[in-house]
Amino acid sequence: MDYENEAKELIIYLMKNEQSRPFFKNHVTTISKGEVAVLIYLFDEKNGATAHDISERFMVNTSRVAAILKNLTKKGFVERKTDSSDK
Repeated sequence: MDYENEAKELIIYLMKNEQSRPFFKNHVTTISKGEVAVLIYLFDEKNGATAHDISERFMVNTSRVAAILKNLTKKGFVERKTDSSDK
């Protein structure tokens, strides 16, 4: 069984299902829907992704992505690294 895919599908289902909203409100208050979407995207990108990659995928500006990444980093969900090819 593909547990990783099952877990992603469950999270997406719960986020869309009105009856599960109290669960998320009471137990998952530290993460936004945008943050969950970015985490799922990063999980699928095994070699990491740039803010530009995420911005293009979700069609949002890079400043919004930077804010999401800053929050996820502060909460301990992601680790940001500098790309050695960036100047």
